[in-house]
Amino acid sequence: MKTIILSVLICGSMISCTDFTEGIHYEIDPELKIFVDRFYVEAAKRNVSVGKNIIMVLSNDLNANITGIDGLTIHNLNEIKIDRNFVIGKLSQKYHPDSLTVEFVVFHEIGHLLLHREHVDDSVYSIMAPDFQWLNDYQTDPAKRKILIDELFKY
Repeated sequence: MKTIILSVLICGSMISCTDFTEGIHYEIDPELKIFVDRFYVEAAKRNVSVGKNIIMVLSNDLNANITGIDGLTIHNLNEIKIDRNFVIGKLSQKYHPDSLTVEFVVFHEIGHLLLHREHVDDSVYSIMAPDFQWLNDYQTDPAKRKILIDELFKY
């Protein structure tokens, strides 16, 4: 009898310490953490509350047959995959504009997942433009980078 009561108490204490209904998952690949942290800093600067229900991983299995696929958002899994070769290649150069390229892709993909942003028309000055035609502005002009980030969070 003592064993049964002790087992019930142990199980009850374990359940009370763990929230199984929350469904929040936050796991970020270490190489991407700095960029995800910047996203949350930029959101906070604009008083935008963004939940931390995201999994972001470096992946080797993005479709290599599709040119320009550096990131992929999988909404039903709250997961973002960023191409490992893209990130390692950009960051290995130790060149600041290359790190801003990774940041741009991370912000774009988080925009899909957590801000529920879709691609916009190519003519719209936005991180959410599908072909990243504003990337050079983002990399080279701090004022334009700010405008692009403002636009990302305005919705």
